Parts: sequence; structure tokens; C-alpha cells
Amino acid sequence: MPDPIPNRQLAGQPCDFDLPLPEWKASPDGEKKERVAAEVLEELTSAFNDNLKAAYIRDFNLSDTGMDIYLVYTDGDTFVQGCGFSAAEHPHCMWHLYGQGELETTIQGIMERPYRLYPPPIGKP
Repeated sequence: MPDPIPNRQLAGQPCDFDLPLPEWKASPDGEKKERVAAEVLEELTSAFNDNLKAAYIRDFNLSDTGMDIYLVYTDGDTFVQGCGFSAAEHPHCMWHLYGQGELETTIQGIMERPYRLYPPPIGKP
């Protein structure tokens, strides 16, 4: 794309930024995390289908903005559901599907650090 202001002179030197990012960590297990997970499960089953055999998310931080949910149904079907997530808002999830991404990679990522929503008990298997 051509410069919209031809013959422009830049002033000063270019800048470098060093932005240290803290390492992501899952929130510690506890009452609040389990309550939020149970509420996500309730939203999930009321919005979609409640004949679940199992439901997993990747272990999460209460500050995360998204979740991937791996569902296994009693008839053997599986499904991956996306959730734009907010622990502070109700409902917690804004549901979405996936575009061209490889779902097997998403499922593998969930199951590397699984956090069970269903069947009980909620938490790490």
C-alpha cells in the first residue's frame, strides 16, 4: 500500500518494546473454580444436549477469555464446543463453533490438561 502522505519525513528513532508476559497458570482448585465450572456445565446442557457421557475443558484460569469444551455423548458421538468465557458475567459463555481449524488438535490440547465438567466430581480427573 503506498504511503498516503508522500515525501513524509519520520522524526526520531524507531522504538523497541520489551513487554514481559507472566507465565499462564491455571487457577488453583477451590470452591469458586468448581462453582464456575458447574455453572458452565449447566449453561452447556441447557443450551445444547444433556445426554452427556463426559465433558472436559482444558484446566482454566478464572481470568481466561475462552474455553474449548470436548463433549462425549452416550451414543458415542463427540463434539467440540467453543466458549467466549467470563467468570464474572452470567451467563459465563458466549457459544461459538470453529472455522477451518483442526479439531483433533483442539481435543488434544484439552486432554493435555483436562478438567472434568461431567460426570461428577467436577475437577481434575
